[in-house]
Amino acid sequence: MLSFIAYIFKIIISLLMGFLIGHDFKSENKNELVLGTSFLSFSVALFTSVVINIPQYKESFLSGFLIFGLFYILRNYISDFNNKDKSRLIFSLIIGFIIGFGYVFHAILATIIFIYIYYNTNILVHLLNKNIDL
Repeated sequence: MLSFIAYIFKIIISLLMGFLIGHDFKSENKNELVLGTSFLSFSVALFTSVVINIPQYKESFLSGFLIFGLFYILRNYISDFNNKDKSRLIFSLIIGFIIGFGYVFHAILATIIFIYIYYNTNILVHLLNKNIDL
């Protein structure tokens, strides 16, 4: 019963992290990426959590299989997006993997760092290189 509760907790956290990654906090009308990032994070976390409990497969095989799936999704699904949206979709997939393997705290921390860097890129570039005018 406890493992089922942990599984449901992983699913809810993956949906929340996908929403946070896809939501545009600067504009109110441009949130069409929220459904895509939430679904990708949810589906990858769901698939990873199920497959990792199969006893006959090793984790290295699973990791290789999931990375192959990641590259397949990258090639076929997100080719029509711009670079900023691609980075958000790729990161939602990676967060889904991390949550599926059971590292929920690490995924939450990585999402917070990603959101901070994503929305403060101009500040970070200005701090690193004083010669660039933005």
